[in-house]
Amino acid sequence: MIGNPRFALALAAAVCGAPAPAAGQAAALQFSAPGFVQAGDQPQEIVAGHFDADGDVDLATANAKLDAANVLLGHLGGAFQFDAGSVLSPSGAVSIAVGDFNGDGRDDLATSDSDEHVTVHLSRADGSFETGDSFVIPDHAGPLTLGDVDGDGIQDVLVASAVGASEFGNGSGSVGVFLGLGDGHLAPVSRVDIGEAVIGLAAGEFNGDGRDDVVALVLGGEGFIFLGNADGTLSPAGNIVAAFNTAVILVDDFDADGLADLATANSQDIKIFLGQGDGSFASPVGFAAELNIDGLDVADFDADGTRDLAATSGTAVAVLLGNGDGSFATAVSFPVGKQTEGVVAGDFNADGSQDLAVTCDVNDSLAILLNLATPAAVWSQLGSADPGIDGLPVLFGAGTQVAGSPAVLELSHAKPLAPAVLFVGLLNHPDFFKGGTLVPTVPIVILPTTTNASGLVPLSFHWPAGLPSGFDLFYQWAIADPAASQGVALSNALQSITP
Repeated sequence: MIGNPRFALALAAAVCGAPAPAAGQAAALQFSAPGFVQAGDQPQEIVAGHFDADGDVDLATANAKLDAANVLLGHLGGAFQFDAGSVLSPSGAVSIAVGDFNGDGRDDLATSDSDEHVTVHLSRADGSFETGDSFVIPDHAGPLTLGDVDGDGIQDVLVASAVGASEFGNGSGSVGVFLGLGDGHLAPVSRVDIGEAVIGLAAGEFNGDGRDDVVALVLGGEGFIFLGNADGTLSPAGNIVAAFNTAVILVDDFDADGLADLATANSQDIKIFLGQGDGSFASPVGFAAELNIDGLDVADFDADGTRDLAATSGTAVAVLLGNGDGSFATAVSFPVGKQTEGVVAGDFNADGSQDLAVTCDVNDSLAILLNLATPAAVWSQLGSADPGIDGLPVLFGAGTQVAGSPAVLELSHAKPLAPAVLFVGLLNHPDFFKGGTLVPTVPIVILPTTTNASGLVPLSFHWPAGLPSGFDLFYQWAIADPAASQGVALSNALQSITP
């Protein structure tokens, strides 16, 4: 490492897992007044992805009525175009998830529907879809999620069944595992019976073995934990206790310790279950939000390097800023003006800030709320990615570049469990490198590591002191990948500028 040693040490500490000092809350958030987009018949769940080849964030919704799931292609500036012809299945959708099932670098979709099927929809370069594998789910298809259960680096589909509760009991249910084969096809391999209707499902790496695990929420409020095995089966590993009729659950690292945590939401509060790293979770801590939460998503809305939450309730969306230790500040509500359902975050206008899209099922529309926070550091995409086995590796950066403030650099869509090197340079003089273009020159950091089982390298660190105003930095990853030109894939390059 040469150049600024303090900056290099900050990045090196991030990879090695050294703790970073707590950061204060950023300035109050501001979102634009909602803009509304047509979105099919009663949209409920919503996901964001890159379905076509233009690089803009796209959206897809699971709709309760016959048009099932619809796609809205994103355009420069945060605009979306509803495609009335993008019906993905003939019956009402129960759940929807996004992932790349065939390794072409574009996101695909999986849906479960009221006809008791789980179906894969493979994206084309123009944003349209072709129907892939479809399987019958006995006892009513329920919520679905994606995860790498067998640890082979390929996304698998997990689908719950949910025979509804009645005055005679809490219904019955199960979780089925469909292993991804990497070519767009799935193979059904296992099913575990739970005995109660499954109304919430999430996956994440809970015990450090490189395979994703599963939590299934049932009507009574219990969450059953299952650990993923190398053959795609699931082994029971305890439970958590949420609250009656809790259906909203997601997995993320809320206290920045490198371990997966859980967030659940119901009619009373949001509960955070901090992961212990062995498949178990600490007792939950509740945070008051709005009543009757229908949707929940996680992102860094104030660009301070910590994870925040967005929750829909009634006719508003509430944002809870994270403190970085698993706790959250008081919820701040932003009015939508129409009945809300699902919510998803994404940088819709490519300004470096995380925006919100909210489904309004009664009005058959989406509300788009643009984040008006202007990051103090200017982040620019410089292109120059060179594809590998999972398409173009993606590098995302966020943070203010002010001394002592937190920052995030996240690599995704890279080859899983592969050697990778981060180059941070002072100049942008692109050079030919292993069949691609390496942008950073005069490196101050050359940082080797390994991608995780999902092809990710998430880095969190704090900026060192001594960066002058207008100081430029350039970033790019190189990943060992036999599918790439000359065996090395390159991420897009990024530039950041000190304010």
